[in-house]
Amino acid sequence: MSQFAAHGHRVFYVSTTRFLSSDASPRVLVKRIKDNVYEVQLAAARMPDVYGEVIEGNNKRTLLDALDELRSTYQINDAIGYVMIASWERWRLRRSEYGAGAQSTIAWMSGRTFPGSSGTCSTWN
Repeated sequence: MSQFAAHGHRVFYVSTTRFLSSDASPRVLVKRIKDNVYEVQLAAARMPDVYGEVIEGNNKRTLLDALDELRSTYQINDAIGYVMIASWERWRLRRSEYGAGAQSTIAWMSGRTFPGSSGTCSTWN
């Protein structure tokens, strides 16, 4: 991912260990790590077990709303989503759930092959 940043693209890493409360405003906290590289904390209804559960229900909605706020705030219109956590794999092609204003093209790639996943790159547009 550092190569993307070195070539002028912004790279946003979503933290898997730190989350904001569901009533946080804004629903996303972005911290600059270095040029074009940012750590993102998302609002969550509760601390998810990102390695042991499929995130669903209110927690999923809260996290997706926070991602939509990130997309809108930082004007992310085209992106690559690199999924490295199995429980987040199921989110990758659900445009209808991502946000009313989502008009982005996002190419999703898996960091590894998960059960039920082809491990290939898919385009969401």
